[in-house]
Amino acid sequence: MSLVQVLKTNGTLPDKAPNSTSPASEAPSADLPSTGASWRLNSLRQLSTTFVNTLRVRKPLSRKDAININKWRFSRLKQYNDGEIEAENEAFERYMENVRLLEETFHTGELVKSEELITSETDSSAEKVQKLISEIKVKLKSNAERAESIRKRVRNLVDQKLGNLQSAGLVDDENFSGTDDLDGDNVAKRAKIEKWRVERTVAVDALIDKLNKARSEDDLKSCLETKQLLFNQTKNMDDLLSHLCSHSLCNKTYTAVDVNQDSLANVNAEFSALDQVAEL
Repeated sequence: MSLVQVLKTNGTLPDKAPNSTSPASEAPSADLPSTGASWRLNSLRQLSTTFVNTLRVRKPLSRKDAININKWRFSRLKQYNDGEIEAENEAFERYMENVRLLEETFHTGELVKSEELITSETDSSAEKVQKLISEIKVKLKSNAERAESIRKRVRNLVDQKLGNLQSAGLVDDENFSGTDDLDGDNVAKRAKIEKWRVERTVAVDALIDKLNKARSEDDLKSCLETKQLLFNQTKNMDDLLSHLCSHSLCNKTYTAVDVNQDSLANVNAEFSALDQVAEL
């Protein structure tokens, strides 16, 4: 709008001619068109240069930006050379294909169910709604029964293990309840368990030493009694004794040998020879 106004102001000429007596006013009137044209040319040049400069102005890159750009270029080039880009594209295509297959597989049933619900709503049939509600209740009831069976199983297992601990003397019946935690702040029970373990280890070591030193049937019977007390076993002692005697424990005490008259005569001769040696 400023250029048009300048052109209009410069294009208008005065209606009256200047007087001859005023030569000083003639010079600016004669030079006015030339100055207006030069001003327009300068303004256009300034506009073009500023527009070009705005297009050419770019933010200078720093050293860090150049390093990052070069790293990215080399990484993409390495991926292209190694074939990683093609592998990624193939993997993505396989992923999308699997997604489509899953959608086709699982959404069909959901679409059928949704269509059934829509038809039931449009038809406003109370029978279908009641049937659907009954099916949902059956599913929920089956899940509740399954959860209750799992709870019963866990409860029975815990009761069984606690009964074993109580029979072994590790848990005090008076102070124990099902909600107590042995790993919590029950330090007394933990100390009792440690003490019981130490005593049991000492008793087992003593039993092993006693078995190593056993030389008669009475020793074996006492060892078996100790073992039954330690391990809470109620097996018949005679069967255990016969089982042990059939092995190497009883075989170490004696050995059966057949003796005849000739061997006895040889033994007598050897003892008499020993007596003669003793006399010498």
